[in-house]
Amino acid sequence: LLFDLDLDLYRPLGNPHKFVAALLQHFSRLQDEDVTPEDYLKHAKDELSQGYKKYTELKIAESLLDFGDLISYTLKLFRTRPRILSKYQSKFKYILVDEFQDTNYAQNQLIILLGGKENNITAVGDEDQSVYRFRGAALSNIIQFRKTYPKSKLVVLTQNYRSTQEILDRAYDLIQHNNPDRLEVAEKIDKKLISTRKVKGELVEFIHTDRVENEAETVAKKIKELNISPKDVAILVRANAHA
Repeated sequence: LLFDLDLDLYRPLGNPHKFVAALLQHFSRLQDEDVTPEDYLKHAKDELSQGYKKYTELKIAESLLDFGDLISYTLKLFRTRPRILSKYQSKFKYILVDEFQDTNYAQNQLIILLGGKENNITAVGDEDQSVYRFRGAALSNIIQFRKTYPKSKLVVLTQNYRSTQEILDRAYDLIQHNNPDRLEVAEKIDKKLISTRKVKGELVEFIHTDRVENEAETVAKKIKELNISPKDVAILVRANAHA
């Protein structure tokens, strides 16, 4: 259906599929930010806004929804049908949102609507573990939670059962680079984790090389020096491509 979209610049005839992935991501981000085709057209009457409108119409014609629609159409339903919203507000007495730092703006609006007047909402999250910003996660949701719900109680969980204190301390050193956009600064709390394990743990060694090939070579040499079985070694990477 690509040629049914009102596109010119973003559908070059030499390679009409060139911008498809980028367009879909753009439309998805608009849904994450609770921007409807009508909203977009008000602010920008251009190829992208026209394409977004047509993309939405094509889905309706085909009786299809994408992932963002599951939230945006629910928001539209609740905002235009107060009786239905009231039904669902009474259906759920308590709402628990886990990994709150990874919610986007539209999801947060849904939570606020469902919470209604009671606002029996518990949000569990850690802004230093936010990894889905590239998928539209809004860190502002967790940073501004207490402004949205001024009567909320803050509970800081600092006991750690998994890691040694050495690893926790080094991790704490790193996340200080995220300041001042952290709850520790905004809420004036202490998020320093305390290990329940009795051992301090071995020192974390930092390896820095000029090229990625030399980094891999250095890691391989370190493993060889340890003189242990490769199956006892774990190498963690941020993305598969880094492996």
